[in-house]
Amino acid sequence: MKFLALSALCGLPFALSTFTNSKLDNAFIVTSVIPARSTSTAHPSSLNRPIPSISNIHHATSSVAPNQIPSVSTARTTSNRVSSSAQTPASALAVSSSRGVSILRNISTAHTSTICSSTRVSIPSWLPLSSVPSVLTTTAASFPPTDSNPSQIPPQGSGGICGGSPNGCWGNFSIETDSENTWPTTGRTVEYTFTLTNTTCAPDGIPKSCLLVNKQFPGPTVEANWGDLIKVTINNQLEDNGTSIHWHGIRQQGSNSEDGVNGLTECPLPPGGSKTYVWQATSYGTSWWHSHASTQYGDGVFGAIVIHGPTSAGYDVDMGPITISEIYRTSGGSGALDVIISTQGPLMDVPDNILFNGTNVNAQGGGKRFQMTVEPGKRYLMRFINTGVDDFYKVGIDGHMMEVVAIDLTPVKPYTTQYVSLAIGQRFDAIMTANGTVGNYWLRALPMNCASNNYNGKGTQNAIISYKGAASALPTTTAAPVHDDCLDEPAEKTVPFVGKSVNVSNFDPRHLPVASPFKITSANEGRVFRWSIGETTQNVDLQHPILQRLVQGNTTISPEDNIIGVDEKDTWAFWYIQNNFYEPHPIHMHGNDMRILASGEGQWDEDLSKLQVNNPMRRDTFMLRGGGYAILAFYTDNPGVWLLHCHIGWHVSEGLSASIYIRKDDIKLDAGVGKSIEDGCTAWNDYLTNPTKFTYQKFGSGV
Repeated sequence: MKFLALSALCGLPFALSTFTNSKLDNAFIVTSVIPARSTSTAHPSSLNRPIPSISNIHHATSSVAPNQIPSVSTARTTSNRVSSSAQTPASALAVSSSRGVSILRNISTAHTSTICSSTRVSIPSWLPLSSVPSVLTTTAASFPPTDSNPSQIPPQGSGGICGGSPNGCWGNFSIETDSENTWPTTGRTVEYTFTLTNTTCAPDGIPKSCLLVNKQFPGPTVEANWGDLIKVTINNQLEDNGTSIHWHGIRQQGSNSEDGVNGLTECPLPPGGSKTYVWQATSYGTSWWHSHASTQYGDGVFGAIVIHGPTSAGYDVDMGPITISEIYRTSGGSGALDVIISTQGPLMDVPDNILFNGTNVNAQGGGKRFQMTVEPGKRYLMRFINTGVDDFYKVGIDGHMMEVVAIDLTPVKPYTTQYVSLAIGQRFDAIMTANGTVGNYWLRALPMNCASNNYNGKGTQNAIISYKGAASALPTTTAAPVHDDCLDEPAEKTVPFVGKSVNVSNFDPRHLPVASPFKITSANEGRVFRWSIGETTQNVDLQHPILQRLVQGNTTISPEDNIIGVDEKDTWAFWYIQNNFYEPHPIHMHGNDMRILASGEGQWDEDLSKLQVNNPMRRDTFMLRGGGYAILAFYTDNPGVWLLHCHIGWHVSEGLSASIYIRKDDIKLDAGVGKSIEDGCTAWNDYLTNPTKFTYQKFGSGV
C-alpha cells in the first residue's frame, strides 16, 4: 500500500497497513580503492605510529585503524580538482551517465521491515566500521591499505609539536597550513556506493516512513584523509522521488558541477538512475552530506563526512561523528509536514523526538539511547553535527568542559566552554578530557526557544557518556546553567588558527533583506507561505538548471532563479543581510567560507570602525539573528553558481535562497562534465514525460 505524502495533489494520506519493528543493521556496503600496504621496513617510527581511530563505540566494533595513509605530492595552490602523478585519469573525472538529481514528494511503502536485515560482510579487525565505504570489495585493492611512500604523511602527524599540538602535524603539512589555498594531493581515491530506498524505520522504537541510504539511519559516513579524491555513486531506487546529494561545507574548488543542487548544478536524478560525484578533500575536519531535494534529508537521506587532518590540540581517541537531528512522525514524513507548514504557517513543526546518531528512546520508554564509553585520563575528540531541519541546540556534557578546536571546517585556537551553540548545518569539533569521577553522565542537546517550536522531551533528548567500570545505570547528573538564545559562538572565542585579515578598502556591501513570511496564491499549490532574500523568492527550474544553461550558451535568466552576480576576480565581496522577521535563520553558503565582520540586533549603524576585519570568524554556516543583521565577506576565488540559503528545511523550500553567480565568465566545464549534465537532464525530462511513471508536480522552491 502506498503511504502518500500529504501534498496539494495527493490529498489525505493512507495509513500504513503493517509494521514490524527491527533494529538498524550498520554493516556497510561500499567500494574502497586503497593501495596495498608496503612491506618496506623503512621509517620504522612512521610505520609504527597508529592513527588515533574513530571509535564506533555505539556499535562495539574494533577501534584499531590502519597505520598508514598515502603520500602527498607538493602542496597545491591552484583550483585543480586533483593534481598528482597518481591521480585518477581525467577521463574518469568526467563523471558518469545520469547527471541529474532529485526532488520532491515523500512517498513510502509499508514494508514488513526488511530494513535491518542486510547480511554483514567480513571486515578486517584493523578497520573501524565507521571507516568502511559502501560495498566492501577487495577486487581493486588489498587490505590493510598501503602507503606508496610512508615517510611523507604518517597518519595523524609526523611526531613532534606543530602549532602547539601533538596532533597538529600532518606530514609536510600542519595545523598552520592555510587549507583554503594549499592542500596535499595523496593520489588515493576513496569510493562509496549509496543506494536510496523507501522503507520504514524505527530510530526511537516507533515505526515511521523513511528514505534511507544503504538501509542505514543516518546514512554511511564518508571518511577520507586530507587531500584524497572521493567518488560517490548514487543509485536512486526511491519509488517516486528524484534526488540530488550535496556535500555540505566542501568548497568544490574548481568542481562546481559536483555541488549537488538540483536546479543549479544539475537536474534531479530520477528513480532508477545512477550518477557519480567526484571531489577532492581540499579541507579537513567534520561535515555532512544530505539530499538537496526539498526536505528529503529530514526523512533519512543524510550522513556524516570525516576528513582526517591535523588538530589544534592533542587528543587520544577520535570518537567520530555525532549527528543530532529531529524526527517527525507526521503522516507522509517531512515532505508532508513541509506542505502543512507551507499552507498553514510556521509553528506547526514541533518534532516528536531528538536523535543522536539516529537513535534515542521515546516517551513511552522504547528505543535505545546513544552511549559512548571513555577511560579515565584520556582525551576524546568528538565531532558534533546538527543534521536537523529546524532546531538550534546548546550541546554540553554534565560535569565536563569541552575544548573546541574547530568550527565548521575551520580549525580555531582552542578554547574551553561548558556548552557550544549548534545551528542547523553547523559543526564543531571538541575535546573532552575524561577527568571526572567514574560514573555515567548526560550528553545534552538542549533545543533553544528560537521561535516557540522547540522540542521539550523532558530529558529524553539526552545521550550517555559512561566511564569504563561504571555501573550500568542511567546518569543522575544535572545540567549546568544555560542561556536560552540562538546566537553563534562568540566571535572573540572562535578565532581561526590560521590568521587571515579582510581588506575593506573596496567596502561597498550589497544589501540583502530577508523578509517576513508572506502568503501568495499559486496556480499549483493554492495559498502558501513564502520567504524572500534580496526581495525575491527563489523557485528553481529543475528541468533547466543554471549550469546546463551555461553549457548551452543559453542566457535566459528568470527572476525566480534569484541570481546575485559577483563579477570581480580574486577580491573581497561584501553583503549586508538584514532580517526583518523575529525568527533567526541559519544561513549557509555553498562553495565558500564567509567571514562574519559584524552581527547584532536591530539595524546596522554603518559604523565601519566596528567591523572585525582582523582574522574574523570564518565558517560556511552562520546564525542570522531574529530582527538583526550581519555584515559578511567572502573571497571571489572560486567561480561557480553557488546556493545561499536558510538551512531550516521549510524556509528554503518556501523560497529563502538565492543563486550566487561568482565570476560567470570564468566558470569552465570540460566537455565530459557538460555532457554529463545534459545526459542527466535528458534522463530527468524523460522520466517526467513517461506516462507510465508516477510523477508529482514540484511543491515549493525545489531546493
